[in-house]
This record gives sequence, structure tokens and C-alpha cells, in this order.
Amino acid sequence: MSVRAPAPAGRPVLPSLVALAGALAVCVTVFLPWYEPVLAEPLAPDAVSGWDATVAARIAVAGAVLCGLCALAVALDARDALALDAGGISLLSIMAVGGAGVAAAAITYRTLRLPEPSAVLSREIGLYLALLSALAALGACLIQLVVSSTGTPAVPRRSASRPRG
Repeated sequence: MSVRAPAPAGRPVLPSLVALAGALAVCVTVFLPWYEPVLAEPLAPDAVSGWDATVAARIAVAGAVLCGLCALAVALDARDALALDAGGISLLSIMAVGGAGVAAAAITYRTLRLPEPSAVLSREIGLYLALLSALAALGACLIQLVVSSTGTPAVPRRSASRPRG
């Protein structure tokens, strides 16, 4: 019978909540305009969302969903609504970093390299908001990973009995 080490007490919940908010923001911003054609007014179609323009947006949503679910589980554990051990928290934190990293990489790629026909496209606000959201989620996940692997320092307690000597 194996006994698992309990999760460190008093872990901060803020990194998990920021990661969750960033992941949700990525999921929303892929439906905002990412690109707009720069053509003459009668020929110019409407702006195109990231979801419609590129597969990278769909990959970003998949990464953001993974990040968000892992961050939600860690946040629930920090609020004692879910019981996870230290190994589970570390694993979820690593998975959240992976998901946020995939989302940030996909969005960064499409920010730097426009889809074809790139000569007639300009970047729109939704693309930049998605990039900022993914980077915020990635940063928060990295902080959560550091906190989950090191734990919070414990305050030494004095024992009631003193050794006789």
C-alpha cells in the first residue's frame, strides 16, 4: 500500500485563475477579426476571424482548452474543492504549460507569418488580443509550475515539549 505525499498547504490560487482567464480569452479572441484585406473599397470583403482564416487558430483553441481545464483543476484544489496530491498538481501544471505553449506558439506563428494571400492582408486587433492572452496564460502557467514544484515555504513551529538536558 503506497501513501502519496499531500499537496502543499496554502498554495496561491492567483496563477491558476490568471491562466484560466487567459485560456478563456484565447478561446474568445479566435472568433474576433484577425485579418482584413487591404483592397479598394468596392472589392474589400469584411474582416476574417482567426477561426475562419487559419488552422493555427483551431490549434490555439485546443491548447487553450487543455490549459484552462488543468488550471481550473489546480485552482479548485487550491480552494479545497478538489483533492489532489502534489504529483497530480505538478502533472496538471506541466500539462497547462504545454497547452498554453502550443496556443502561444500557434498564435505567434500566425502573427509573424500571415496566411496566403499575405500581400493583401493586414493584421487586426483580435490577433493581438489572442497573442497577449496566450502569453499571459503561459506566464501564469509557468508561475504555477514553479509554485507547485517548490511549494510554499513552511513556517517552522516550536514544539510544546523541550528536550531535557
